[in-house]
Amino acid sequence: MALPWLEGPIVRGVPHDVHGFVSTDEHGAVIGEDDLYAAGDLTAFPVKQGGLAAQQADAAAEAIAARAGADVDPAPFRPVLRGLLLTGSTPRYMRAEVSGGRGEDWRVSDHALWWPPSKIAGKRLAPYLALRHDELEQEPPGLPVTVEVPGTAAGG
Repeated sequence: MALPWLEGPIVRGVPHDVHGFVSTDEHGAVIGEDDLYAAGDLTAFPVKQGGLAAQQADAAAEAIAARAGADVDPAPFRPVLRGLLLTGSTPRYMRAEVSGGRGEDWRVSDHALWWPPSKIAGKRLAPYLALRHDELEQEPPGLPVTVEVPGTAAGG
């Protein structure tokens, strides 16, 4: 098997490694720079996937918001790969934490392991996309539940 050599898209004025990738901390801050954040394939994180890029962007957005004074405790980037395997019959949902040698945590299911079950699963991006794409506006698997709320008229 042969794979192409990965090289980052060098951005003038942004520090990068010998292969053109930008090193960031766990909140997306570019190492050695003030007020500069990066996410996605441009970063030196070795796994390239759209869902991971969305997770990096979530971490960076929270860090930027906190730095700007928002009342938020920024969560660090903790990569979780999510994928949908189309099998010709029942699709398989796959989820694995990218642990870097800290142990394996993975799961395969015929039911969605994240919601909404969009192609790119990010904390904020997936719900945003679900609101704008009819094919994602479906109920999660499960049984319907009827709930009676005290103080309301039946059927109303």
